[in-house]
Amino acid sequence: MSEKPTFNIVKEVLEQLMERNLVKCVGCGKTLKGDVLYYEHDGGVLAEDGKRYWIYVECRECGYQNAWWKLFRNLGRERRE
Repeated sequence: MSEKPTFNIVKEVLEQLMERNLVKCVGCGKTLKGDVLYYEHDGGVLAEDGKRYWIYVECRECGYQNAWWKLFRNLGRERRE
């Protein structure tokens, strides 16, 4: 049984991946640079405060709002290629 990711873990991993230039924008394909942003959302990741937040990174190049789960999914695909 796998545990669901928590807000702090997702945010920290995204920041580390971007520091290492390991994620690409879903919109333009360039190396993703930006801040990890979030807003309250019923379908989001559970945080310590008991609320759920939608986590994303807005690309500085094209403005696309990259959902965390798309970035993680694509990271797995890039490693297999």
